Amino acid sequence: MKNEPMMVFVLLDYPDKKKFIKQVIDKTGIPSQFLLIPTASKGLSVFTNLLKQMNAKVQLDLYRIQLPKEMANTMQIGVDVCHEGKESIVGLSATYTAAMTQHFSKVYPQKLNTELIGKSKG
Repeated sequence: MKNEPMMVFVLLDYPDKKKFIKQVIDKTGIPSQFLLIPTASKGLSVFTNLLKQMNAKVQLDLYRIQLPKEMANTMQIGVDVCHEGKESIVGLSATYTAAMTQHFSKVYPQKLNTELIGKSKG
């Protein structure tokens, strides 16, 4: 296992330096998170949001609950169709981790007022 950093955290005094620093970090392929010193002084909620963003960037769970043993190897799936505008939209979401904390989601356009989900003809 390599000892590579999961993320680079940069604390800046002025935003004008961010663009250059981000370009350099992006070349490494390592996710980055920037925080301006004036923003850091605004209170605890700034750090709560910062941790949420950092967890998302490195694909870690933000929340986790203890699931019953009966739910082991379970995938939660949600599908819905919305009929507005010029076409219907199908929304699909499915969990793909054992803790059900990460999911795949996608939307598909289809012919207006079509309730059956699938490829539209014509």
